[in-house]
Amino acid sequence: LLVPFCDNYSKLAVFCLVWGGFIAFHISLSPVIVCQFVGLELYSSGLGLSLMFRGITSLAAPPLMGAIRDFTSSFDGLFVISGICLIISALMHFSLMWINRPAKVEIDQTHKTNESHENPAALGV
Repeated sequence: LLVPFCDNYSKLAVFCLVWGGFIAFHISLSPVIVCQFVGLELYSSGLGLSLMFRGITSLAAPPLMGAIRDFTSSFDGLFVISGICLIISALMHFSLMWINRPAKVEIDQTHKTNESHENPAALGV
């Protein structure tokens, strides 16, 4: 959404630097999110499907965006469409915190750890 406002090279370079930093979180945390969402039993299938859909969209997006650019004679609409899709994706990832929230564990106060200062590695020797 911000690329149409980058009217010189320095603004575009700053945008690309910030964009690269934030997209790195998305790429590196995708396997973790898949694992939390589907569990370890279905992790390989879930990650495979996730990467398959990422590949399909990576192959389909450039020709589709080129057709839209040819139809509108402008790149501005493409950046708006891409930005909206990324915002929707971010909101979907963000909503997973509430959908898949782990249950809080209550700690029983009677089963506290032994507070003695003995070295557990000494084994009573």
